[in-house]
Amino acid sequence: MDQTEFDILLLLMKEERDGVISELKKEEVSALTKEEIKLLDILLNGQYVLVMSKGYKVNVRTKIIEGPLKELEKYIFAVDKKSREAVLNIEFLNKKLKAGIEMQNNEV
Repeated sequence: MDQTEFDILLLLMKEERDGVISELKKEEVSALTKEEIKLLDILLNGQYVLVMSKGYKVNVRTKIIEGPLKELEKYIFAVDKKSREAVLNIEFLNKKLKAGIEMQNNEV
């Protein structure tokens, strides 16, 4: 490809990108599904921050006592105490969802 062809290719890519971006700016168009939006509404507080949840183990299950994971407790399938992460059986952006969790030694 010579320089002119390359310049034309870049110009076409820019026009295509700008078209997608301008579509995403429209209120009636969303890059997220309704389910993803609902999930973000559950997880994020009024300042759009995912705050730490608190919980403890009951046998093999995790019981959430505080935080956004309380509503999603049934989806927790793993907790890493060291990294303070709960892994949920919910995919978001093609990955298993992880959220912060502070594990208590027992019921508070």
